[in-house]
Amino acid sequence: MIIPSDNQLNRLGALEEIDNQGFTVYNRDYQKAFIESSDLKLVIAALEGVFAERGFPLVNLEQNLKGIQNQMALDIAEGLRPDALSAMLNVARPDIIMELTYELQSGGMTNALSYTLSAIDAYTFKTVSSVADPGVESLKSNIAQLLAEQVERTTQNLQATLKEHFADIRQNGREIKIRITAHEEGIVRFNDWSDSCDDEWLYIFGDWVKGKAKEWLNSGKTNGAFKQGISTATVYEAQFRIPLYGEDGFSIAASDIARAFRGEMRKKCGLNTRDVTQGIGEAKIVVMD
Repeated sequence: MIIPSDNQLNRLGALEEIDNQGFTVYNRDYQKAFIESSDLKLVIAALEGVFAERGFPLVNLEQNLKGIQNQMALDIAEGLRPDALSAMLNVARPDIIMELTYELQSGGMTNALSYTLSAIDAYTFKTVSSVADPGVESLKSNIAQLLAEQVERTTQNLQATLKEHFADIRQNGREIKIRITAHEEGIVRFNDWSDSCDDEWLYIFGDWVKGKAKEWLNSGKTNGAFKQGISTATVYEAQFRIPLYGEDGFSIAASDIARAFRGEMRKKCGLNTRDVTQGIGEAKIVVMD
């Protein structure tokens, strides 16, 4: 999926800075970006064509924007602050985000188009590869045509790195994280849960995830190990790899794993939980009591 970068959105007046309890967050309005820039749709279509010809079909941004309104409405109903990018990723579940920044600089009779294209893993937000091109002088002024020509000329290394990345996740599985926290008022502490659980809760969590990791490893679906992150009285994290697809053939996200584990928490511990996950690579569960 090709998306305009925050820098590009800002120049189009489609990036709003919001103060959220002392933290700066950004509201990305992709629909406004398409309205403000007549070139954006053509540019994205041109790049999608280039990558499709090279065996990298991409999910279309504008088409998926139409499908996220219901997702964002549900987030609001759940008391969450909806994020357009997270909602879009949940709907489309792309493997890679191609973040694009471009600018046409006019110098009289000639033009030069500079651009930066970063390939980002949609589940971890780690940069897989990137390319930057200051542009060359041209008599052309068609941004989509100029960009397509430059991408064809300058992205060989990026495409090679993408192939390596896809080979890695096909062989070893996708990397995700699960973060579980106690209720913000501190009523629940993980160490107190053993009274209501069949066993010490942290062991239940660790054994469940390790068991899943072992199951996937033995089936040849992944080749990655369980890795424990933060572990305190109120926060617990685990990072591990999951298969790309479930038995139904659909891609798996962190929220799917979280849903299964919430059922385990209910069954073994009798605990009520809330899923506050918004992205596809990091599940967030809050234990309410």
